[in-house]
Amino acid sequence: MREPGEGVNAPGVHESVLRKSSDRGAKVSDGIQGRPRSVAGMRTSSATQMLSARRRKSLARSLEGVVRSLDPKRLPGASPLNRPGLWLYVPEIRALAQRVGDLDRPASRRGLQLVHDLLVDGGSPLYDRDRASDIPLTVKQILVALEAR
Repeated sequence: MREPGEGVNAPGVHESVLRKSSDRGAKVSDGIQGRPRSVAGMRTSSATQMLSARRRKSLARSLEGVVRSLDPKRLPGASPLNRPGLWLYVPEIRALAQRVGDLDRPASRRGLQLVHDLLVDGGSPLYDRDRASDIPLTVKQILVALEAR
């Protein structure tokens, strides 16, 4: 069951493609309990899982890139990250990267969206010098959200 506000579109999949697949799937039923109702539904599910795995790997690599950019050998240099303020929180950022990259464990869409927001929002603790100390709490909240289904 989807959470309120979650769409059916997978990143990179055009809505009309999903609509056509679901229209075809509505005409096919197999009546065997526990099995998908259509081949199209299986394809859509498989594609969504593949896109989700790709997205998770990308997010994990981005978090690992944040950790690499905090290496003192790279300082000084041009970076929008609050590198001097974040080095204390490398263990938390690494733990988040490992959790996001662990494809054997499920992750909620909301949790993955929070990771994305952390990485791209200029007001997140990764970039805002006044919020660097928020990293432990932010990471904890994201880890909890990743577990929610």
